[in-house]
Amino acid sequence: MTNPTTPPPALLAWASRELGARPAAKDVSHPRETSRVWRLDLPEAARFYLKISPKAVMYERETLALRSAAPALGAGGAPQLRAASAGHQAPGAYTQRTRPTTMEV
Repeated sequence: MTNPTTPPPALLAWASRELGARPAAKDVSHPRETSRVWRLDLPEAARFYLKISPKAVMYERETLALRSAAPALGAGGAPQLRAASAGHQAPGAYTQRTRPTTMEV
């Protein structure tokens, strides 16, 4: 994978503003060229994920699902969208709070 292991500075600054604190970022991308995902850990043990979609249509599809379908599943039923920005690092980036799980490492 040739992607950087840390989010671009402007993207991390955006995520920090959205989350209200500067998180520690860890690259959790899949081993393919287009995967750009980071786990963001905040001091109070909150965990979010930041993702850059490889194509605008994928960003639109995923954010639509997180805005409309995921809330219908209820708390813990799906990731919850915290923030999204189509114009930031086009085609887009978003953070989502993780589902509660006992399998987290």
